[in-house]
Amino acid sequence: MAQTKIIQRRIRSVKNAKQITKALEVVAASRMRRVVGAVASARDYGNLASAIVARIATSPEARVHPFFTPASDKPTLYIIITSDRGQAGAFNSNIFNLALQNFREDRSRPQVMVLGRKGSRFFAHLDGIELIGAYQ
Repeated sequence: MAQTKIIQRRIRSVKNAKQITKALEVVAASRMRRVVGAVASARDYGNLASAIVARIATSPEARVHPFFTPASDKPTLYIIITSDRGQAGAFNSNIFNLALQNFREDRSRPQVMVLGRKGSRFFAHLDGIELIGAYQ
């Protein structure tokens, strides 16, 4: 008799866990739809900005303007955006690896500005870079 109650309790526990998991899945899907919409609108803005800059860059005035001349004597500024929590899978690792690869290719000492708690902690302990700012 006691064994039956334990099994029934366990079955009820699994059903409750299933309901909670389903509710969390619905919330995550809702958030994901919102983020996908935001990315789509940001992509449109980025494409438009890129097209405008490309059109301006071909003009004769742009060739002599200081905004369009490359500054070879200045170090490269990297703005790196990471997550605040570790729930992003390999997102942060991929960003760190890509940044380190670019740092190796960059011959000068790169300047780095980091947004996000994970990136702030990672780049604070890294030698060979000039950490301008770390914002969480």
